[in-house]
Order: sequence, then C-alpha cells, then structure tokens
Amino acid sequence: MKYLIALAWFVSLPLTALAQEEIVTQMEENKAPVMRSYNEDDVKQEILKLGESVVRALNEADTETLLRDFWKSDSTLFLIDGIKIEGYEAIRSALEGIPTRRKDLVLDVDNEQVIILSENIALHVVQFHEKVIHMDDSISRGQGVWSTLYKKIQDDWKIIMVHESHIRNGDN
Repeated sequence: MKYLIALAWFVSLPLTALAQEEIVTQMEENKAPVMRSYNEDDVKQEILKLGESVVRALNEADTETLLRDFWKSDSTLFLIDGIKIEGYEAIRSALEGIPTRRKDLVLDVDNEQVIILSENIALHVVQFHEKVIHMDDSISRGQGVWSTLYKKIQDDWKIIMVHESHIRNGDN
C-alpha cells in the first residue's frame, strides 16, 4: 500500500501542472479562465468503469477493447518496467503481439484510487496481481502497480499515459 500512496503522490504533483497550464494559456490569450463544475463522484465512476474494461480486456486478450480508449497520438506513452513505448501505433503493435507471447492471463486488481486533477484530467492507480501461463505452459506470477492518466478529449476519456511497474520479491 505504501507504494501505491507514494506513486499517487509522486505522479500527481507534476500532473497538476497540466491543469494549471490550461488556465495560464487562457489568461495569456486574454480569455477568462473557464471554471466548469463537474461531479467528482461521476468522474471517478467513469474512470473505474474504464479500468474494469481494461482488466477484462487483458484477461480475455481483447486487443480491440484495450486500444479503444487510447489517445490516437504520437505523444501517447506506455511505460513498463523501464521500457518506453511512445505513440499510438507503437503501443498498438505491442498490445497486438500479446496473444502470441502467452496462453493465458489471470489479472486481479485492488487498492484502486482515482485522483481527479482537473475536470478533464484524472489518474487511476491500482495494485495488480497476475498469473501468466506462457506458450511453453510455464507459469509465472507477479504483482505491481500501474497508473493510467486519462484526459477528456471531445467528451471521451482517453488514455494518454500508462505506467506499469512490477514489484520484485523483497520490495514489498
């Protein structure tokens, strides 16, 4: 749990700058900052529902569903255990290759937290536990933390960054 709290705190600090940057840009353009009201509980429920969809898609090797909510941009990021995959097409290629690398995945998440950074930016942080059955029938188990940064673009929540870190035995 201490990793989840530390990651949420660490990631949320620079991300609040995204919301501040939006207001500063509006002010520089001599526009009054737009302050919209939104229901935090509704946003959290939307993000949790998207997270459920991701877990289901990973467990079912459903690449189409996994890709549906990614921002189709060269700026989209997927960071996993020190590896940086940049751009929607590169992420698509990596995700489409999953079914050829494993037979099955059983993924469970817990300790979910949704941090609302602004009306159009939210961070979803979870701890995960996984059991992977590889193509040679060997089994590996792991656990870790992932965070997904969502931005509301044209009324849809889109994934603009995913960070996933596995926790090695002895780290917890």
